[in-house]
Order: sequence, then structure tokens, then C-alpha cells
Amino acid sequence: MNSSLVIGRTGLQASQLALEVAGNNISNANTIGYSRQRANFVATPGQSLGNGVFIGRGTSVDSIQRIVNPALTERLRGARSDEAASAAAAGIMASIEGVTNELTENDISTRLSDFFNAFSELANNPAESVTSTAVIETSERLAQQLRTVRTDIESVRDQIDGDLRVSVEEVNKLLNTVATLNDEIVSSELGAGENSALRDQRDRALAELSSLIDITVVQRDDGQVNVLVGSEPVIDADRVRELEFRQRTNATTGLLETDVV
Repeated sequence: MNSSLVIGRTGLQASQLALEVAGNNISNANTIGYSRQRANFVATPGQSLGNGVFIGRGTSVDSIQRIVNPALTERLRGARSDEAASAAAAGIMASIEGVTNELTENDISTRLSDFFNAFSELANNPAESVTSTAVIETSERLAQQLRTVRTDIESVRDQIDGDLRVSVEEVNKLLNTVATLNDEIVSSELGAGENSALRDQRDRALAELSSLIDITVVQRDDGQVNVLVGSEPVIDADRVRELEFRQRTNATTGLLETDVV
């Protein structure tokens, strides 16, 4: 009778814990970045009755597992990076398109056509002062157009550099966040189960990071992750290699160059 009561008690305790896990899933259904959890049941080791006879002792919850597909998560991070890169490239192209004003009456192509047409008229009527004046005027308009476009493109470049500098700062902040969470996860788990809340926080930080830079995440056996940009590690457990925004003037061309290393 006592054994039967013990078996019933373990079943009720395990079911109660499973209900708590299910309730937690329901209450966090709208929580951004939350990963669904599942209670994994195992049979309690049986009791020997002698003569090779064992009787079961009920059930228990072996672990509470986050339901996460690592391969799908990695593909999602890659898709985030691709989307962000495409959006950034489209924004830059749109800014340059607005500066050049191509396919309008106030673009470089129109100014070049006017310039060459004026020279053609001058070649046909070299003695006419009107054609000489037209060449001078179209040359001045073309030069002014080129100066304006150059100034506007430099403004676009400065805006891009400013956005890039802010992005580098945000990337470094997220790198340090992930490294800190790595350390907290190891300290809290100590090889016994998963700290789902901290792992969800880390996944959210990695998702934000992937929208700023293309990353590869490598899971470690101790629960931490390494993060690589290309083949360069930027996070190794709780150690961070921050990115650096650099600007320099090219000695040959005299142009301002920007690097992120």
C-alpha cells in the first residue's frame, strides 16, 4: 500500500510541475523572444524485490527543456543579416539617386548633353560669338552641377559614416551583453539543466546583433557560445574582441577612407 501511495504521489508531483511549465508557456505566449519549454518525464529507478524482480517507483521530471531548433535559429540569424544588409544598401542607393537626380532635367547627363551639343554647334559655326558664349555657359553649368553633386555625395558619405560609427558602438554593447550572459549562464546552471530565462535573453541579444553584422554562433558544451565574424572570433566564452571604427586619409588619392576592424 505504501509503495502504491508513493507511486501516486510521484505521478501527481510530476504532473503538477508539468502543468506549471504549461502555464508558464501560456502566460509568455506574447513575450518577445520567449522559447517554449517542455517537462521531460523519466521513470524513477525501480526497487528490487529479490530474485531478479524489480518494481517501479513512479515517475519524476528529469529536466525542463527549451524547445529550440539550433539550425533554424542560425538560418534566421543569417536571414536577419541579409535583410539588414539589403535594407542598408537600398537606403544608400536611394540617397545617391536623390543626389544625382538622373532621368530629370537637372542631372549630370542633361548637363553633359548640353555641353557636347554646344561644342557641336561651335564646330559648325566657329565664327559665331553666340555659339562661343553657349559653350562657356554650358561649361559653367556642368562644372557647377559636378561641384554640387560632389558636395551632396560627401554629405551622404558623412551620414553613412555617422550611422556606421553608431552601429559599431551598438555592436560592441551587444557583444559585451552576450559575454556577460555567457558567464551568468555557466554560473547559474553548473551543468544541472538550462536557465531558460538567461538563454532567451542571450538569444534576443544575438538576434539584435545579427541585424547589425553577419555573425556565426558556435555552441559550447558548457552552455556558452562563441561568436565569429567571418573567421574572426569576437566572443570567446566571456572574452570580447570589440570592433573599432577607423578613418584615415589615403596618402595617394587624398580621399577619406573608413574601416571597421
